[in-house]
Amino acid sequence: FYDKRIQQENGKILYKQGMFMKDFEDDYEKIVPYSAYFPSYQMMGYDQLRTYFTWRTRIREGNVSHISLSYAFLYLYELLNNIGVENPADGLEKLLFFWEAFREYDKSVDKYVPGWLKDYYIYYGLPGSFGEFVAENGLEGYYPELAQTEDRFDLLCSLSKYDIRESSFYTEERQDLIRRCFAFTMERLKEILEGSNIVPEDYIFQPARNMTAWSPFQGALFYPAVGQPDRKVVLSEREVYLCSGNQWTFSKVITAEGGKRLLAYVMKEMEAALRQRTGYKYKLAANIHILSPTMEAELKKAGMDLKKIIEDSVAAFYKEETKTVVRVDPGTLEKIRRESYA
Repeated sequence: FYDKRIQQENGKILYKQGMFMKDFEDDYEKIVPYSAYFPSYQMMGYDQLRTYFTWRTRIREGNVSHISLSYAFLYLYELLNNIGVENPADGLEKLLFFWEAFREYDKSVDKYVPGWLKDYYIYYGLPGSFGEFVAENGLEGYYPELAQTEDRFDLLCSLSKYDIRESSFYTEERQDLIRRCFAFTMERLKEILEGSNIVPEDYIFQPARNMTAWSPFQGALFYPAVGQPDRKVVLSEREVYLCSGNQWTFSKVITAEGGKRLLAYVMKEMEAALRQRTGYKYKLAANIHILSPTMEAELKKAGMDLKKIIEDSVAAFYKEETKTVVRVDPGTLEKIRRESYA
């Protein structure tokens, strides 16, 4: 059972059988126990199969009940393989729902599910960051490594050739404004540059030269039935996963010199534009030539004016930040309407 090749073959069989039975429902009166390492359909008898599919039918109706642990793991395997789900996002929702409900009966699942959730986020390329998902669902206790990760703004400041936190403009009164403006600017910059196939994160974070092979969902039967596009997943600025030719590798993240220079320019240019918008008495200038020759060439080839992009981003942010919201009292409107008819 622990041989990797046999696990892969069993995972393939489970996937094919699971997809064939993905919509099957049952209403069996018996509850027959089942115990196995790496549980799968072909290892179950008639009564066990009917027990499982009846139990699964009720789960899909929102009713999670106690049952032999092996049945629970088989259902988790289905979700990891996206069997019986509409899409990966739906699968993640079902995975989280089942885990939170079943652990009330048997906390053994806690040993595996947190790691599988993390792998699921990486493998299926879900939107948003995994850290945000963890925070939204109150799962910080299961991922201490994320809790120890520095705030993204502080991390980028420490990597940059220019640290805005040391600027006279960065005061206690302004720090929240500056942090939010920087986050807005980086997000806008990412959207615009990626339209020209320039990915800022590729310049800021790079994997180490020696990468380790990575397979998702250790301890589960899983079959990579759907080919994955080539991509890089920076999970927490501490680790990076690369998919190339449907093969995954993992390494720690390092910061390239060109990335440090890019951060320095963006940070300084953003501060200069924000100083101007807020009427700060001292001006600031950023030198575009601090960028690496490679980055400058990429921007020139794409016809991108990085200075203007940053200035426009700050302008859009500050306009939204300082807009006046007009609230009208419905009672006052009605009074004006009545008086107009008098």
